[in-house]
Amino acid sequence: MNKKDLLKSLMFLFKKKRRKSRGKNISAAEAIDIQNKYMNISCPIDAPIAPPYVEIAKQLYSPKQEVFVAALFYLEQIALNEKSHNSAIVGLLQKFSVDEKLPQSQKTMVMQTLERIS
Repeated sequence: MNKKDLLKSLMFLFKKKRRKSRGKNISAAEAIDIQNKYMNISCPIDAPIAPPYVEIAKQLYSPKQEVFVAALFYLEQIALNEKSHNSAIVGLLQKFSVDEKLPQSQKTMVMQTLERIS
């Protein structure tokens, strides 16, 4: 179901209710049905669920130093608190630290973070 179909079903529901009872209230079952339709549109089940650190890791490539430091901090916190993601984050940071484009100051920060995580 796409957004247009959801909107049509909502309009039909409210028009039907208005004719029937002159009220704007809908039943709990109708509300649940609307919520389920919306969830099916906005959150497809087939979409792969990415680990929480993937979006943060993209911020390591930011040209702004503040964004880089914040991303590194959050990756460290995730690695320390979520043991299931620890090895993946360590591997990601090790790959990132060998990048030739990375300034020496950032390489030093990444290596210090790797020492604290390991």
